[in-house]
Amino acid sequence: MPGETSGSFPWAAFLWNVLFDPREIFDLRDTLALSPTQITHRLVSAFRGALLGWATARLTEPVPR
Repeated sequence: MPGETSGSFPWAAFLWNVLFDPREIFDLRDTLALSPTQITHRLVSAFRGALLGWATARLTEPVPR
């Protein structure tokens, strides 16, 4: 993927920022009435899933022409 180098994962930081925006965390707490432990578990699980999906997609995407 362009811009990716060994040991450098700007896309991981992007995913982290998208998922762990404080406004979104407050929405989970206020709208769904989740506890801090539940919020942490769900967001970390979502982050792990997003990383796996991103890495898998990278392996299977077509080569640019």
